[in-house]
Amino acid sequence: APVVSLEDSTSAQPESTGITIDPPEFDFGRIPYGRLSHHEFTVTNHSDSPRFIRTIRSDCGCTAEFDTSSPLDAGSSRTLKISYEPEYLHGDIKKRITLHVQSAIDDTPIGWIEIILRASIVSVFTLDPSYVYFKKTTLGHSAEEIVTIRTVPGETAQIIDVRSPSSHISPTWVKQQTEAGSPESWTLTIRLNETAPAGRLSETLTIVTDAPHQPEIPLDVLGFIASNVTIRPTQSYLGTLMPGDTIQRTFTVKKSGDTADLKTPTVTGAPPGVEITIKTIDENRSYEINVTFTIPENSQGRFSGSFTIVTGDASLPEFEVPFFGYILPPDTPQPPSPLHATGD
Repeated sequence: APVVSLEDSTSAQPESTGITIDPPEFDFGRIPYGRLSHHEFTVTNHSDSPRFIRTIRSDCGCTAEFDTSSPLDAGSSRTLKISYEPEYLHGDIKKRITLHVQSAIDDTPIGWIEIILRASIVSVFTLDPSYVYFKKTTLGHSAEEIVTIRTVPGETAQIIDVRSPSSHISPTWVKQQTEAGSPESWTLTIRLNETAPAGRLSETLTIVTDAPHQPEIPLDVLGFIASNVTIRPTQSYLGTLMPGDTIQRTFTVKKSGDTADLKTPTVTGAPPGVEITIKTIDENRSYEINVTFTIPENSQGRFSGSFTIVTGDASLPEFEVPFFGYILPPDTPQPPSPLHATGD
């Protein structure tokens, strides 16, 4: 079953950690799209007591190689290797990596420190839009979205194929006629088929090219396919909380149409600290699920989890509801904003 994941938090001033990173900023320079780049940083403990680097978080999809299981002794240094593979971008980027520091003596959070990464991403193609979102799509109906693909001025390359990971998504592409010297252009039509199941849509198409530095372009296809059974909200951001806080959220499960055969839903996979009560609003049509979240004592940092609402209805048998938030330690200023997005 899913469990609440608690991560170490941050304190007021990064300089209070006693930890330095050399260099604190690094510029990768020009990176062709798709090229994995690396750099090694030196993490040094200038304090008079051992420190743990318990968690390393990034907003750039980077990977970090660092021993978080053993403490960094006073006066010692350790290598942090960061690997960065550009997202689909063209132009200058600035990203951050946050290291959360704990005392190795009593395991209490001490603070946080950041690394700033910069790069200039060189891409052969541009996509407009850069991802696809199907909205107001209903079960059993098809829908289409259009993406325009162009080469960057001065670049020459061709689209070879567009691969779909699902039989529910059918892509077709047509090369457009352009004037001599103008960028190459394609119209990519993405069809969401009638067979797509209800619920969240999250797939990634692969655009295959003959460009050596950009042989594949990922294209996210997102959306929500509504059935005659609806669950609202579809996720929950609980906000910034304190240890021991209790917060309640209400979810509704409804069925529309002429058939009143929606059974009382159940909830599975609820993690510790989550209590569920279910109330009938309209027999066989509408139910209310009240969820009470109790934040564990002595917990802090980002947390996330999920539970599953089981309806048993053929159009939407079950639905996973994610939740997330931030636990703020007592007597500390607010930490950096969580990287999670909010929304329904």
